[in-house]
Amino acid sequence: MSLRAAKTDNLLTKILATGNGWWKKNILFAPQNWIRFDFNNLVSDGEKAFTSDPGMLRELIPAGKEVYKFLTSDPTAGADVREAFRLGVLDTLTAAEVNALRAQRPFEAWETTTEHHMRVAVNRLTSFFTSSRWNTMGWSKLREATFRYAKYQADLKRMRNGASPAYGGAYWKNVEAIQRTGAPENIHEENCTGRGMGRQGPGSGSIMSATPYVLKWREAGLRREEAYATIDQRAKKRQELETQQAEADRALTARKAAAISRATFGDYGELTPNGNAIRKLVVPFFAWTEVNFRYHANLFRNLRDQLRSGDIETGTAARRLAGQAAALGTRAAMGTSLRLAIPYIAVTAWNALMFGDDEDKLSEEDKRRFHLLLGSDEEGGKVRVIYLNTAFTDVLKWFSGNRAAQLTTEVLAGRTDWQTAAGEFAGSVPRDFANNTLGSMGPVVKVPYTLISEKSTFPDVTDQRTIPSYDMRRVIFGQVTDQVTAELIEMAINQDFVPTRSVGEWAQQAILQVRRRDPESWAFYAIKDKAATFEEEKTGKKDARSAYDAPDAQVLKAFRRAIFKGDVAEASRAYQRLLTFGYTAERFESSVRAQDPLYGIPKAMRREFVEGLAPHEQEQLRRAYRYYLRMQEMEGAGRQLFPKRGIPERARDRFLQRDRTGVLANEIERALATQGNEAEIERRTDWELQQAMRRN
Repeated sequence: MSLRAAKTDNLLTKILATGNGWWKKNILFAPQNWIRFDFNNLVSDGEKAFTSDPGMLRELIPAGKEVYKFLTSDPTAGADVREAFRLGVLDTLTAAEVNALRAQRPFEAWETTTEHHMRVAVNRLTSFFTSSRWNTMGWSKLREATFRYAKYQADLKRMRNGASPAYGGAYWKNVEAIQRTGAPENIHEENCTGRGMGRQGPGSGSIMSATPYVLKWREAGLRREEAYATIDQRAKKRQELETQQAEADRALTARKAAAISRATFGDYGELTPNGNAIRKLVVPFFAWTEVNFRYHANLFRNLRDQLRSGDIETGTAARRLAGQAAALGTRAAMGTSLRLAIPYIAVTAWNALMFGDDEDKLSEEDKRRFHLLLGSDEEGGKVRVIYLNTAFTDVLKWFSGNRAAQLTTEVLAGRTDWQTAAGEFAGSVPRDFANNTLGSMGPVVKVPYTLISEKSTFPDVTDQRTIPSYDMRRVIFGQVTDQVTAELIEMAINQDFVPTRSVGEWAQQAILQVRRRDPESWAFYAIKDKAATFEEEKTGKKDARSAYDAPDAQVLKAFRRAIFKGDVAEASRAYQRLLTFGYTAERFESSVRAQDPLYGIPKAMRREFVEGLAPHEQEQLRRAYRYYLRMQEMEGAGRQLFPKRGIPERARDRFLQRDRTGVLANEIERALATQGNEAEIERRTDWELQQAMRRN
């Protein structure tokens, strides 16, 4: 019984591991995803190199050339890179994540016939990954292996020159505990014909130094020839053992350098059993989390020991030397700490001082992530932002470290006070921990939860949004594959689906990693969500599920979005579809009123809701009303665009026979024209807010 259970568990584990492996392969190496993930990994590796060992950056170019030679089976590849391969330095995390190490050319010679045919078959099925020798996986392998080998070479050269390595993500005591193998610890005592002679004893090549021992051996009954023959034999043995010791020292140096490189850039062999199980079953990319936590733990342990390096109190000379060592250790620790902090201080200060207003316009999701602002578009006012997913932020994000740095900068810039900042930080800690814990789950967890709850955990698991029934398929496809693939599938099978991003916006994000955020748009939806939550808490009323299941719900959403964006072509297409669904003027007018950010909250409770908002949330409310003005301009146009409810069929047919897309275009253009006067927008925003707060 127990054996059968073990086999069942093993089979289940294999199924889950295989499914996660295929999913990760798509996420990491599919062309539409590869640039983004490789950019993130490049940023992380670059930050580790700059923080723990800037000297290795000089080795990157020659290391890249050597790694390229080795991966292409070039016979001119050097001995060091071959030794690095043997010691696991070139085994990168990305390739290991999808069990793809054996797909690299150096491993092909070890394949069995069956394995060879299986590899060829799989390659044909996944030709978009493996269409050439240098596919996305191959380039990722080259990039990661170059950083790892550069670190290996930098420390190898230091130790060969008698200097200490830069321990990086390896704890120095663990590295120094590595012992040599294959050579005696003290060859002099084993080789010398007499004790205490050192390198001037017999076997050193000095006849004069050998003479006293020859005389001694002759007194013991040995002939002169026998005595000198014994010296020659021991000299040869000494040379052999010295060669063995030199070889062992060389191997020891290589093993230490390899251990440091693997610990700095990630070693799959060091994953804990629990971590490996979590990675296979529920959190596909848990390996990165565990590796980064261990890297920083060792980095800070090394810093601690560097600061303690002078704790010796024996004798005046010893205290003087200890003081010098402590000063050197302190300088080294401060240098590492400063290099660790510089990128974050610089980026956070840049955002706050150069684009402080744009920082306020970002969503909570964007603020939680380490990001670089590039200013706003001149047309449209969208904020341009790049995510910088470094190794340190991968650790800090679990404890709201990124938010703490941002809030500190805002306080120093005079844009908020310490009390407000402390309150915002305290509120973000549990939310960030929940988002990183549950948000990192793989499809095996997310898909069943989404189907059962009909809720989306993205972007905030503490504020989940109801998924409309028409959008459930796309969400599930996105969880099983990726968002780009899901949108392409939905576009192919659903004529009413409209992507939220244009091709240009998608390309800008996929290639340049630049995301464009509409501050008024996200503020509008954020306030609508908060208002819905407040309404439910006060009245017990929830959003009607029927609204999400209405046949025309998806088209109506696309119609409203096109009006908000001023996209006449898309609005006209959606408008024609709404007519086929029997949409009426009354529904349109009701839909316009429902776009009021505070719609649904009884007027008697609206003041309580607004006064309960934090200062930054009240600013969100104003931006939400600015966004609402675009739709509010369409109020009263329903009777020109749609037939009235309940009119005779003949009258309805006559109404539909007229092409009214020109009327729609004129209404949208009129609405856009009113958005050009900033003073008028502010006046109308104030007026709409006052009207929304009135009790009757």
